[in-house]
Amino acid sequence: MPYDVIIFIASLFTVIVGANLFVSAASSFARVLRLPEIVVGATVVSIATTVPEMFVSFFSGIESHEGVALGNILGSPLVNLGLIAGVVFIFAHPSHELESHGLGIRRISGLVAVSFAVLLMMLLVDVIPPLLGVGLILIAFAYLGFILWYTFADIKTRPVTVGRALVKDGRRDMIRFIIGSILLIVGAYFLVSSAATLARMLQIPEAFIGLTFIAIGTSLPELITALVSLVRRREELALGNLAGASLLTLTLAFGIAAVSGTVRVSPQLATVEAPLIVFFSVLMLLATLMPQRRSIFGATLVISYGAYLVFFGVFR
Repeated sequence: MPYDVIIFIASLFTVIVGANLFVSAASSFARVLRLPEIVVGATVVSIATTVPEMFVSFFSGIESHEGVALGNILGSPLVNLGLIAGVVFIFAHPSHELESHGLGIRRISGLVAVSFAVLLMMLLVDVIPPLLGVGLILIAFAYLGFILWYTFADIKTRPVTVGRALVKDGRRDMIRFIIGSILLIVGAYFLVSSAATLARMLQIPEAFIGLTFIAIGTSLPELITALVSLVRRREELALGNLAGASLLTLTLAFGIAAVSGTVRVSPQLATVEAPLIVFFSVLMLLATLMPQRRSIFGATLVISYGAYLVFFGVFR
């Protein structure tokens, strides 16, 4: 037990350091290439912070821990959209106008559409077949392709000059980005494994581990990245990361789990967690469309997630 506690604390520290390097480098990339930070968050940062979910889904599928796999896949977006996005909307700087048009709305609308599709799929089938898993993976690649196409098409309309100083800074940022990514992934891996071990020692059910400990553990990169982004007043980076990471978890991580093993759908997950993801996605969309009320929507998200945890602990 003490050993796992030490690993847990050390892993948390590693994730914090990695996230700080990660956000700093990603913000520099956005400035050098003149990219909207919400785009950087929705692509590069989202992919890196979703890696823990992908690994958990893959190994859970292979080892037939479907409760852990599906619990993590649904639990992680709940943490991202309910808790973390809610905190970002509440504490975003009042004078900082978040993006509420164009690509931001398209992406968040896509998240809502994907959450509806996943919910429908879970309500219609008892076992997710590998073919549906392949379809989800293709949706993830289509999403990333659209974001990149939209971004580079926009870059062609704007002149981008990169001097020697920027090239030198870019190399340094690349090193920071790689180191930050490694620290995030390694730290999250050991954080999840130590938390799962502690949970099993406390005789907590596997589904509970997947929806809480592992979901929160694999969402720690997003949480720390969001907190660092708030401190640095890079709210667009945080929101882009949360929306993109949630969408990739529901598609890429879900697809990997379905392809690598058997994923049986629990009626409770299909009727509680899946609809809650849709609800959180819609609230996030409304907060983006109505920035003057984003603190209200943020508080609603956090309170709803807290109510869900209470419901989960009392009735399940």
